[in-house]
Amino acid sequence: MKNKYLISSFLIALLSLFVTASEAAPDVQVQVLQRMEIPKSHYQMGLEIAEYPPNAIKAKHMHSGPVVVYVLEGKLTVMMEGETPKTYKAGESFQYPSYAVHSTKAGPNGAKVLATWIATEGVPISLPPP
Repeated sequence: MKNKYLISSFLIALLSLFVTASEAAPDVQVQVLQRMEIPKSHYQMGLEIAEYPPNAIKAKHMHSGPVVVYVLEGKLTVMMEGETPKTYKAGESFQYPSYAVHSTKAGPNGAKVLATWIATEGVPISLPPP
């Protein structure tokens, strides 16, 4: 009986790993369009496009500087720690404050966004959560 319980627990854990991996499915494609130094400062500004396949999830992360995002196509749900998830559709924009931990999920038709950001020179704009 104890062995059946252990085997069942192992199979459930294995299945949950498979489901989590399949939900995080294909990677979000990010293309930096432009990056420039801000004169007389230690900051950089960047512009990028991110394309999400249908229902793709971008894992929890944060940004080292403020980010302004404009949704070009589809829908994107933003899950910011400590806040209620919010969905944005094409034509809408939103902001991430520096170091706000969040994840995102595309809608059933995917999403395409344009992001502008500011970061300190030498510090990546995207960072893992603490």
